[in-house]
Amino acid sequence: MEFKEAARDFLSYIKVTRSNGTFRYNKSKCSVLIEYFNTTDINIINKKVLIKFIEDIKERNPDISPVTINKYIATIKRIIKYNLEKEVEFEKLPETRKVIPVLKKSTIHKLFSHFQMNLNNIEKTRNYVLFKLLYDTGLRINEALNVKISDICFDSNTILVRVTKTNNERYVFFSFSTAELIKQLITRSKNKIEDYLFISYRKNHRITVDNVMKIAARIKDSLDLEESIRPHKWRHTFATNFLNNGGNLEALRQILGHSNLTTTQIYLHIDKENLHKEYFKQYNHSRNSAKSLSITV
Repeated sequence: MEFKEAARDFLSYIKVTRSNGTFRYNKSKCSVLIEYFNTTDINIINKKVLIKFIEDIKERNPDISPVTINKYIATIKRIIKYNLEKEVEFEKLPETRKVIPVLKKSTIHKLFSHFQMNLNNIEKTRNYVLFKLLYDTGLRINEALNVKISDICFDSNTILVRVTKTNNERYVFFSFSTAELIKQLITRSKNKIEDYLFISYRKNHRITVDNVMKIAARIKDSLDLEESIRPHKWRHTFATNFLNNGGNLEALRQILGHSNLTTTQIYLHIDKENLHKEYFKQYNHSRNSAKSLSITV
């Protein structure tokens, strides 16, 4: 069986059994793999073939990370397992554990202040609600864009998230200030919003992930922000804040919609701001102790 045929059969299976996000992820990986393996018989793909694949993609892109390579290898293994019902043994490449990027408080303050001064603009109000909701809930951007008005309960400040990466519905919660903004957005959009909360007022349909990425890039440039405000960064920021404020790891797992606790544990770190604060708290304590000792002597 040719690899390109096996990959397409695998994608057809993913499309009907997994979420749209999982399908898009696998489709992007398969497009690269089909170009490389093409008519290669999947029966001959073994450890030696995978090593040659890694050598070739490293030669093509010297900066490719072990994380990305591991994702390609994992996809190849899933394609083979789906089509041949057999496992290909291959150890993951060592990965560098990178610092989880979170938003600076100054960036969030600057952005929210900008929105608060432009609440007469319906599109900026919508964008404000979207970023506030990401900040409050840790929702993935596709999950947030699929929120319907009927999914929101203002009595408990709760959203039932129906469209999820794992296909498992869950609840998330939002602040009272965000609740007031959502109500304001719904009231002002009552002649246009009938279903989804976040819509394009020009085209009268739900906005897309690409729309949000363009909005985020445009805001960054217009406000001259020092850092990106891409949607997933808000999810990282929510998770880090939740744990830094004493939140429970298992509760965070359920709120974020992770299938297992291992995924959530990537947030068990002290962010730079807290690290800075802890360092200088100890530094100042040591310096004051030294001064006190000097005076005593």
